[in-house]
Amino acid sequence: MSPERALEIVCAINDRCFYKMELVDKVHSLEGVSLAEMLEAKTIVEVGNTAAMKPGGSMSIRMVPDDRLIAAAYVLDHYHPDPDAICIIPHRGIEGQLRAVAVVAIDREQCSAEDDD
Repeated sequence: MSPERALEIVCAINDRCFYKMELVDKVHSLEGVSLAEMLEAKTIVEVGNTAAMKPGGSMSIRMVPDDRLIAAAYVLDHYHPDPDAICIIPHRGIEGQLRAVAVVAIDREQCSAEDDD
């Protein structure tokens, strides 16, 4: 994978987080991009960032997504909204007895209302 393609993929992954924060209006496509390619793209951009860190001069580095964001981006792009969870595991805590991952459809207003709470 070329560094340019890796950066495109990393930026598209980051878009999903930036959209939630209302920093971007458009989310670029990850259609046809596998989870392995997403992880490879992150590694390529990280290597480029390391190479850019030279003492005594200016540098330009790129933000790379955390593995949790990569996983979330993959799930959002590969699973349709459904009232059933994709996976569930036991959880002991005051929040509940189970932890689940699901893809649900919401309106933009619902997303903003959650931030107000």
